[in-house]
Amino acid sequence: MDHNSVQPTPIDLPDHDWRPPAPSSGCEICTEAGEQRRLARTSGDLSAVTDHNITLRSHPHIRANTPH
Repeated sequence: MDHNSVQPTPIDLPDHDWRPPAPSSGCEICTEAGEQRRLARTSGDLSAVTDHNITLRSHPHIRANTPH
C-alpha cells in the first residue's frame, strides 16, 4: 500500500483590525451600544463587551465606513 500525502498550499488571510469599533456619531443605536460596552468593560463582563462590539461592527453605519 502506497501512502503519499501532499500538504495543501497555505492560505494567506488578510490582517484583521483588532481595534474595537467606534460608534458612529449621531446614531442612537451606536451610541447606546457604545455606552453599554463601556459599562460592561467597567464591570469586567468581557462577553458583553464582545456582544456590543459585534453590534457595532454589524450595524449599517459601521459597515459602510469600514473596509472589510
